[in-house]
Amino acid sequence: MNQRLFVALELPESIREELLSIASGVPGAYWSEEDQLHLTLRFLGDVDGVRKGNLISQLERLRVERFDLQLSTLGFFPLRKTPESLWIGVSKSADLDALQTRVDSTATRLGIDRDRRKWAPHVTLARLDGAPESRLISFATDNALFRTSVFQPTVMTLFSSHRRIWGSEYQREAVFPLRAPTMTAEPSPDH
Repeated sequence: MNQRLFVALELPESIREELLSIASGVPGAYWSEEDQLHLTLRFLGDVDGVRKGNLISQLERLRVERFDLQLSTLGFFPLRKTPESLWIGVSKSADLDALQTRVDSTATRLGIDRDRRKWAPHVTLARLDGAPESRLISFATDNALFRTSVFQPTVMTLFSSHRRIWGSEYQREAVFPLRAPTMTAEPSPDH
């Protein structure tokens, strides 16, 4: 049986709380629940059980050290039509880009179709249904300087997504811990 899957970085509870603190004030916005806040690395679509097992095996082999991230800059998708989602972006991170490339390459090697959309790292804050553009602009203006604290993701997760009447429900299929950074010993001074 196929499952609708995606790979994402989970956010620490403190960061999710920071995001929830600004989640109000836009009529027609269906704000993400705390357990729905994540940073998608690769949407995989419908994947069969064999490929899912192979993907889990390959993702377990990735050795990824934790790295610093910060969420900033609000935006909307799509840009040229009626907005359907409100999101917060990610400050530039070479480590995040490198991890996303590794996950994408792993999935592609296993025969999972590439996502046709260009990857734009973000966390979805709300789905929008008829939200007045003026209120979206006010929200973005009021929160223009909003930045989360700097944080280090500790896990990458393979999620399955199940569509429900009220929205999507996510279930963890596999969790891949990110390693604590290795400390390099300081050279001892010569005396």
